Amino acid sequence: MRFFVLAFSYLLLAMPNAAGQHLNYTQVRGTVLDKSTKLPISYATISVPGLSLGQITDENGHFALKSERKFVQIKISALGYRSQTLEIKSGQNQTLEVWMESESKTLQEVTVKPPKYRNKNNPAVELIQRVIEHRDENHLEMMDSYH
Repeated sequence: MRFFVLAFSYLLLAMPNAAGQHLNYTQVRGTVLDKSTKLPISYATISVPGLSLGQITDENGHFALKSERKFVQIKISALGYRSQTLEIKSGQNQTLEVWMESESKTLQEVTVKPPKYRNKNNPAVELIQRVIEHRDENHLEMMDSYH
């Protein structure tokens, strides 16, 4: 019985209190949104500089990072958007709403040219030339199996 009382006491001491003050980890969760359209950005990358810790937003732009290692910054990047590095409070539970600005690059002119057609060393041209050379031999009427 004494063992159970000691084990129960240990569990009570190890558990965080109801206010969540006993955090020995950093937890950051949030949503990544497009600043102009106000729509969520799916599959944006959330990473911690200097640590091999990261996350990708879901279809609704939501993410959650949790680590016992201390970190004070997160970097958010997505294709077509300007990357952001945000300061966070280490050892705390926090929720962020991240607004990303689009980064568009405009091309002045695009020219598409087909490759030059060459007869020399072209297997299709060689095949057609051989068919033409043997056309008299390949008439259906000349075949024994033709009726």
